[in-house]
Amino acid sequence: MNALQLLTRAFASRHEEPLDSDATASRILDAARRQIELFGIRRTTMEDIARRSGISRVTVYRHFPTKDRLVEAVVLREVHRFLAELGALLDQFDSEEDRIIEGFVFTVGALRQHSLLQRLLHGEPELFLPQLTIEAGPILALARTLIVDYVKRRGWSLLSDDELSFAAETGVRLALSLVLTPDSFLDLDDPDRLRKLARHYLAPFADGEVLHLVIAKTTKPSKRR
Repeated sequence: MNALQLLTRAFASRHEEPLDSDATASRILDAARRQIELFGIRRTTMEDIARRSGISRVTVYRHFPTKDRLVEAVVLREVHRFLAELGALLDQFDSEEDRIIEGFVFTVGALRQHSLLQRLLHGEPELFLPQLTIEAGPILALARTLIVDYVKRRGWSLLSDDELSFAAETGVRLALSLVLTPDSFLDLDDPDRLRKLARHYLAPFADGEVLHLVIAKTTKPSKRR
């Protein structure tokens, strides 16, 4: 299962009609999510989902012709929900610094507590974990691009694309590390401590002069022609 393709599709389809707008589809998706949380993707069958949802197999297959399509729909729905909740949260704040801090705290907390994600990471790590670690380049690039586009469309920042990209990638890398490596000296379950971490290490990026200085000292030098 390709995490990059799923995330790309989820973002592209975020304004479309929700996958669970139909009551029957919603029941099927709820049952599928719970079944996967309990038993994982490989041990979950369409028959299991039909029994858990109380809906006939014929109806399940009518809505989702294959197990892969159903699993994909479950993941897409979770991504849509996350993006919607994150966007609603960020819209509540007026300062760029607050958006950086609260967006970071929400992301780390939501992903660390997401039962489906944690089940997949720990129960079937071979499905997604490589794409989030040693093969995470494309995911980081996508997240970086989405954040920059999101910020620029709302006119929230006067930073350049390069400055925004640097800040976005730093935040994503830090959040991803805290989600994938839960054992830490830091108290990752305390939102106030996460806020202090974000305020100290990420919020200064809202200052263009600070960010410009950091970029100059840490990024690769341009190749001279």
